[in-house]
This record gives sequence, C-alpha cells and structure tokens, in this order.
Amino acid sequence: MVIEGVMLLVRVIMAATFSRLSQYGKIPDIKFYALYKKLLILLIVLSLILCSIMYVAGEFVFDMFLGKEYQSSVGVFYILLFSVMALYPGTLVTHALIAIDKQKIYMYIALICTIANILLNIILIPGYGIYGAAWATVITDIVLTVSCMAYCSAFLKKRLTSKCV
Repeated sequence: MVIEGVMLLVRVIMAATFSRLSQYGKIPDIKFYALYKKLLILLIVLSLILCSIMYVAGEFVFDMFLGKEYQSSVGVFYILLFSVMALYPGTLVTHALIAIDKQKIYMYIALICTIANILLNIILIPGYGIYGAAWATVITDIVLTVSCMAYCSAFLKKRLTSKCV
C-alpha cells in the first residue's frame, strides 16, 4: 500500500510528459533523447530521495498509519524499496518504448520477466517466505528495467548515429 503511494508521483510525472515524449518519439532524434535523458536523471534522483526518506521513516510510517500489527512487515518494505528505485526509471523507459512504437519489445521483455518472477517465487518462497517473494519481485523489476533501458539505449544510439552519418 505504501509502495503504491510512492509510485503515484512517477505516474503523475509520466502523465504530464507523455504527450511530449510521444510527439518526439514519432521521429526519435536528439530532441527525444534530450527529453528522455532529462526525465531519466530526474526520476533516478527522485527515486533515491524518496527511497532514502522511506527507509529512514519506514518504521514510523508503519507504526503511525498501519499500527503495531504490521510492524513485522517493515523488513519486507525495506526490500521492496529496491523495486521502487528500479520502477521509477522503468516507468519512463516503458513510456519511451511505447512512444517510439516498440511496445512489442516491452511486451516480450515483460513476459520473460513475469515467467522469471513466477519461477523465482517457486524457488524462493519455500525457504524464505515473504522475504523470498520480495526478493523475487526486486530481481525481476531490476531485470525488466535494465533490459528495457538497454534496448532503448541501443535503439536511440543507432538512430542518432545513423542520422549523423
């Protein structure tokens, strides 16, 4: 619930910038890359700041808003903060892939990560319980974001170098 609240900010930012990203994505060039890079830096910095604040305030937030009965969930919450650090830039990369008409690539990567998440849950939950599930989520969120970033970066690099030649 708390993680979903933290994710609202990135959704607002992407809602406010997606039309420009899509406009530049029709013919991705230096304008698209400049906006993408600026948003990527913003979202990485925001995720680090928010995760740092949430890490420091985690126990207090759980105690204040959820009560003592949820205090045992703080450890899982701390693990899931790594997902937030991946999902902020990951949300941008997802929107960037859609803007450059590469949503199929995103779909394939997300499908592979979904299968990997299920397999990791099958492997990790029996031995580590909810902590295993949290780590499975973190691992697949990081792999999803890094894979999409790698594809997007390679695509943009190819587009930009082919325009320069």
